[in-house]
Amino acid sequence: MKKRYKEKQSLFLTILEATFGESITISGIDTGLYLTVSFKGVEFDSRRADLVEKSGIVANYVYRHYWPYRSVSSDPGMILGYGNLEEDEMRRGMETLRSLLPSLTGK
Repeated sequence: MKKRYKEKQSLFLTILEATFGESITISGIDTGLYLTVSFKGVEFDSRRADLVEKSGIVANYVYRHYWPYRSVSSDPGMILGYGNLEEDEMRRGMETLRSLLPSLTGK
């Protein structure tokens, strides 16, 4: 299983980097089946998080883990899991996410 999940992680990272290029910073690679992606120029709040959720992307956000609770993120991190995703799901999810974050594509 370790080898399989390492392969999935590698694929997920490749798709993330191909989709968003230098507009992201990835961290938490050694934490398991999740990682944190920060998007340059994107601030997550409950409105944007709801928009992402309604698109079918399941994610968590760094700002939700601060104490005391903050309603807006000063850390633009999105926590994404990839353990239960197949390659086509990863690709569709990243394309959907890119369409929801137009500031990253200049549109």
